[in-house]
Amino acid sequence: TPDGIITLRAPTEAEAIAMEDKQRATRRPQQEGEQVSGGVFDDGSEELLGCVITPPPAILDGDDGWLEIWPGLVDRMLNEVRRLGGYYQGLTPCVEAVSEAHQAAFGRRALGFEYAGQKLTARRMTRPEYAAFMANRTSTNFWSLVAAVGKTCLLSHQGEEQQALLQGRPYLAMDLGLKILDAAAGVAETTAG
Repeated sequence: TPDGIITLRAPTEAEAIAMEDKQRATRRPQQEGEQVSGGVFDDGSEELLGCVITPPPAILDGDDGWLEIWPGLVDRMLNEVRRLGGYYQGLTPCVEAVSEAHQAAFGRRALGFEYAGQKLTARRMTRPEYAAFMANRTSTNFWSLVAAVGKTCLLSHQGEEQQALLQGRPYLAMDLGLKILDAAAGVAETTAG
């Protein structure tokens, strides 16, 4: 900003999921032509401000704070927090990521991916899992459910190994879950077998 530098950190997974769910919930009505009235809604700003290292919150969010003077900073800050959290890293298809054991156990249901040089094996959702996802999703919990799908279907990293993989990669479970949902819809990019 003209008044100084904003220093941000990567979000935690909980912050990233909350921000994305809240962003989706507040932007969806606009995309569908609904009028948002009142102007008071939760767009994830609290979680975003939690990722600010400097300056102090009062300088950013006060009545005469930077975000009131330059409201477009929120979008720039959100993009930077996403970048720091690996949002733009990308999860790419990688057939070689599927081990022989996973191939033998899951056949065509095994999916291989690569993320920042890390090979991952996942499985497709079952019909009951997909039905439960569709029945439980709302405009305010989509990304939390997608992240849960990613964690549930990840085969190559379980327990503490999964926690270590996801540590510092708050968008990875969401990215993986989205790829698995694409595969469930017949948009499979990588299959083994």
